[in-house]
This record gives sequence, C-alpha cells and structure tokens, in this order.
Amino acid sequence: MKALDWIVDEGTIPIPDGVRPEEAVFVEPVNTCLKAVLKAGVSKGETALVVGQGPIGLLLMQLLRWSGVSVFVSDLLEERRGLGRSLGATEVLDAGVDVAAEVRGLTDGRGADSASVDVQDQAARLVFGREIRVLELVSHRLPFERALEAFDLAFQPGPGTLKVVVEREPKAR
Repeated sequence: MKALDWIVDEGTIPIPDGVRPEEAVFVEPVNTCLKAVLKAGVSKGETALVVGQGPIGLLLMQLLRWSGVSVFVSDLLEERRGLGRSLGATEVLDAGVDVAAEVRGLTDGRGADSASVDVQDQAARLVFGREIRVLELVSHRLPFERALEAFDLAFQPGPGTLKVVVEREPKAR
C-alpha cells in the first residue's frame, strides 16, 4: 500500500534525534486527543472527568492537566487508576462506584465542566518535547516476528495491557 502524496507532504514530520520510536508512535493519538481537548473548550481552573484510563484516557487526562484543568479519572482496574494517579490526575475514582455522585461530592455539588483545527505540530511538540509522558503507556514491546501476538494483545487487552509496540529490531534497554 502506498501513502497518498498529500498525506506525505502535509502529514509527515521528522522525528528528532533522541526521540525513541515508541514515543514517536504517540504523535497521532496525541493529535486526536488534543483536538478533542480543544474542541471541548475547557479553560484553566475548570474540572473535567475522564472515564477510563486506557492509553487514550491517560493521554486525555495529561492533555487536560497540561491545559490547566483539574482532572478526575475513573477506571475499574486498580492498576490503571494507579497509573492515572502517577501521571497527574487530580482525583482517582473506582468506576465500580457511583462516579457522578463522587464527583459532585468532591466539587461541592458542581460536578465536571466537560468530559477542525490541525494540531499535529503541537501534538508532536508535546510528545517529542516530553511535555506529556507516553513511555509509561507502552506495556508490551514485541519483535516483528510476533506481530500477530501483538495484535491479539491490542485487540483483546487484559490487565497490564496498554499500548503494544511492534519493533523491527529490539534495542537493548
């Protein structure tokens, strides 16, 4: 399959020296999440709720925090709640409880304020400049020979599975 000329001309950016491939793969999802954050129109000092702390929820939470928003997160899995906490969530809630009631209680009854502009360059700056943390979202690194296993992990994630990266040549860590 060949990429269309306009995609190559307008949709590709060079990866700076020192940026690991598993960081660079996050430019597109950060781009998409950043569009959502900008479209939501939340302002510094507001409160948002991000339901689910998989890779996209964790990116949304970090981008909202980067925007100055107080972010409450919820997830059923303790491991993901812990990662949300370590990446900067303001409040972390167990999704097995009445999350709406918990948020109202934590905000004196106010609740959360919010749960196309091309922002790829800004998304790339955030990822490449390490203004948001993405490496903690990579849970599995598999060699190309195990690509089918990687797809199975990504399509049916279980505990401990976030972002699955297929590497051409695994590098020493």
